[in-house]
Amino acid sequence: MNGIPFVRARKYRLFFTIAALLFVCTLSAYASSYLEQGETALRNNQPDHAKALFEASLNQNPGDEKAFLYLGVAELQPGQLSKATDTFKQGLAVATSLKDVFYFDIGNVYFMQGQNTLADAMHAMAIKTNPNLAEPKL
Repeated sequence: MNGIPFVRARKYRLFFTIAALLFVCTLSAYASSYLEQGETALRNNQPDHAKALFEASLNQNPGDEKAFLYLGVAELQPGQLSKATDTFKQGLAVATSLKDVFYFDIGNVYFMQGQNTLADAMHAMAIKTNPNLAEPKL
């Protein structure tokens, strides 16, 4: 009789361990899917929905340079140029592999605003960061 409670305890411990692992995996998959869902919303021309998803992704992972990049693009769609510039600059601060893209996009926003000197400076930084980029035509 003494062995039965021990076996039950092991079964329950194993059950709860597996349940906890599944819960953590589900949360991780859901959290990482904010970025993917935002990409889909952006492709479907739903910038407001995309922005909310990219912000949720950034709440989960504040250093995700891709989420900053896509959030900036989502802010550009409805013409929120200053907001997009701020977002691109925040992304640039955490960027490791996409610095050139952030510089280039900041330059593009400056160009849209008619700030050609700043646009040229940002495009030059993009090329300096990644010499393989084609020189932009203004």
